[in-house]
Amino acid sequence: MALWGAVNAQDINALTENLTISTEGVNDFDSSGKQTLLHGATSKGWLEGVQALLAAGADKDKASKEGWTPLLVAAENGHLPVVEHLCAHGADKDKANNNGTTPLYIAAFNGHLPVVEFLCTHGADKDKAMQDGATPLYIAAQEGHLSVLQYLCTHGADKDKATQDGATPLVIAAQNGHLPVVEYLCTRGADKDKANKEGWTPLLVAAHKGHLPVVECLCTHGADKDQAAKDDTTPLLIAASSAHLSVVRCLCDAGANKEKANKSGVTPLDIATEKGHEAVVRVLQGLV
Repeated sequence: MALWGAVNAQDINALTENLTISTEGVNDFDSSGKQTLLHGATSKGWLEGVQALLAAGADKDKASKEGWTPLLVAAENGHLPVVEHLCAHGADKDKANNNGTTPLYIAAFNGHLPVVEFLCTHGADKDKAMQDGATPLYIAAQEGHLSVLQYLCTHGADKDKATQDGATPLVIAAQNGHLPVVEYLCTRGADKDKANKEGWTPLLVAAHKGHLPVVECLCTHGADKDQAAKDDTTPLLIAASSAHLSVVRCLCDAGANKEKANKSGVTPLDIATEKGHEAVVRVLQGLV
């Protein structure tokens, strides 16, 4: 208990004094089973405490029931000096928790660029994915962390690696409306028409969400305006159905096929008429 009190208070004198008396229990988990003393010190970014605990024999890679190591905790919180110290003492840079989260993944998820840079330069696997297939680059795209994404791309991460459902970084960035990320991926040569397992392309998801700037960007970079999902839903059809007037106008101006129907034979004009989207109907009919 004295050791835990010292860690919670970040009292280095009390910690070193108690460790000098005995190191028994230095690797024990707390009552929740979620953290050791080293986990506690890393979560606070308390470098002195981390140093003292490692010197006393704390296990740098001991994981909680959920698989969280001290390095994962430090990376999650962006505590670069602690990350550096743990790695200098041989912590496993790629050890993942129970759902496949690595230190690099969690740092990318939270936008901790200095931690991402450090882990990459020290050999962390840039493409190691979660159980669902999401990579550090994918999660940076999902969260809109442009600087992290740029760093990963320029250091060899796979910009088209998809999740198990087939979603690429560009698909998820388009879905979430992260225009700077979409622009960057397009300029770096990401596959603009690579679809998920249901056939949804970056342009299709952007049209569905009504993200006009993203739609414009993808069209400018040559995305296929008529590529349909497995049910033959096109970007124009989904935009018309959702009454995204500006997106409909953009796609029409870009030359999208207004007559292309889905598997049920429904065209963009049909669906807009059925749903009473009068402004969309006028655009599709070329009246405005």
